[in-house]
Amino acid sequence: MEGSEIIKYVIDTNSLLEGSFNRKYEKKYFPVHWKNFEKLWNEGIVVSIELVFIELTKSEEKRDEIYVWAEKNKNSFVSQTEDVKKTLIDLFNEYQGWSENSKTNATWADGELVAFAKTHSLILVTEEKIRDNFMGDDKNSKIPDLCKKEEIECINFLELIKKENLHEF
Repeated sequence: MEGSEIIKYVIDTNSLLEGSFNRKYEKKYFPVHWKNFEKLWNEGIVVSIELVFIELTKSEEKRDEIYVWAEKNKNSFVSQTEDVKKTLIDLFNEYQGWSENSKTNATWADGELVAFAKTHSLILVTEEKIRDNFMGDDKNSKIPDLCKKEEIECINFLELIKKENLHEF
């Protein structure tokens, strides 16, 4: 993957949505944070995948700020590569119950996000919470559950703000 030496983070749909209207880190109230986030995005330090783009834009009648942002940044969402696809297949073979989600929802990005983070040794940013009772093959498992099992660092948007000093002017 070209430029992968600067990528540090791959971000989930729900973390990008945090800047939307009526969300925890709504852009209107956190303009400095989002301006600094966009700088990281434009520099390729934070990326996301095409399935996240699809999740953000699948509702054409809901053309909100995040929809417009995603459309404007469409070319910045990374396509699946053969190495990520191989990692994804390995993950689905290991966690077969969890992989059922991809069979029922063609735009489900979670599996590919974990595979992308694992393949490129990235930190995964998501608002999902880890489940204390994760057994390893539960279709209801969340991204942080698999990240813990696969030794992938997983943080939320607030932790990204802190790690990258997104609050600074």
